Amino acid sequence: YFRARSGALGTRENMKKISGPLFLKKLIPRFFFGILAFMYVQFLISGATSWVGLLIVSSIFVGMTVFAYILQKAIFRDLVDEVYDDGESLLLRKDGIDRRVMLKDICYIYYPVFSSPQRVFLQIRSDLRKGKELAFLAPPSWNPFYRSRDINDLKKRIESANDT
Repeated sequence: YFRARSGALGTRENMKKISGPLFLKKLIPRFFFGILAFMYVQFLISGATSWVGLLIVSSIFVGMTVFAYILQKAIFRDLVDEVYDDGESLLLRKDGIDRRVMLKDICYIYYPVFSSPQRVFLQIRSDLRKGKELAFLAPPSWNPFYRSRDINDLKKRIESANDT
């Protein structure tokens, strides 16, 4: 769905970033796996004497790691890395590949308040498929009921672009 970067996409200097920080997508899973590894090493250093106890605890840590990996892939797999607002279009970046989407090509935008971290879902029209849903993280806030003004403005602009 994303195409390789080209000069036709323009520069990001004139665009406003409306997505949340990339570290939430990249750093949090690595931090969690680091904590699991640290806990396992601490268990090994503590001097477990029984092979049965070592086998049970090792299988628990392996199960936790597999479960965390599957959960992390389910939560972060569909997220776009960065989203820039360019007035009449959005520049979406995922894994170093850019895609420009016109506002009129977005069917709807869904921005639930009660999710952590807050996500923004975009349903995009496509000639090849019936549609494609993408998501990105909203800018973070300490207030759980916070709604980004930029994303609310984008939602209004998408609705007006679809009305015409």
